Amino acid sequence: MAENAGTISTLKEFVTCLREGTIAVVLLLFLFLPGVMKNVLAKAGFTSADIAGFKWELQQSAQQTQTATDTVAQLEDKLAALKQQLDQVSQSAAAAPEVKQKIMTLSDQVGKTQAETSSVQTSLRNSLATQRSIIQKVDPNLLEQKAPRP
Repeated sequence: MAENAGTISTLKEFVTCLREGTIAVVLLLFLFLPGVMKNVLAKAGFTSADIAGFKWELQQSAQQTQTATDTVAQLEDKLAALKQQLDQVSQSAAAAPEVKQKIMTLSDQVGKTQAETSSVQTSLRNSLATQRSIIQKVDPNLLEQKAPRP
C-alpha cells in the first residue's frame, strides 16, 4: 500500500511538472515568437480577446458597431427631413399662431435630437475605429476577410 502511495505521489508530481513546463514553453513562445503564435491562434479560430474580465468577439463586435453606425446615419437623415418639413409648415401663412408655436417647439425638439444623434454617431465611429485598430493588431487578415464598411 505504501508503495502505491509513493507511485501515485510520484505520478502527481510528474503531471504537475509537465503542466508547469508546458505553460512555461507556451509563454516563452509568446515572448520570443509573437507573430508565429498570433498566426497559429488566428488559424485555430481565436478571434476574441479577454480584456478586463470581458470576452469580446472582435469581428462580431465591429460588425454590430458598423450596423449601429449605419442605423444612426439613417435616423439622422430622417430627422433632418422631418425638421425641414416642420420648418416649412411653420412658415406657412395658413397656420394659426398657436399651431405655428407647437410646430416650432417640435422643430426645436427634433433639432436637439439631431444633436444627440450626432454625438452618438461620433461615439460609434470612434468605437469602430478602436475596434478595427485592435483587430488590425490581433489579426490583419481578419479585416481583409470581412472588412466592416467605413
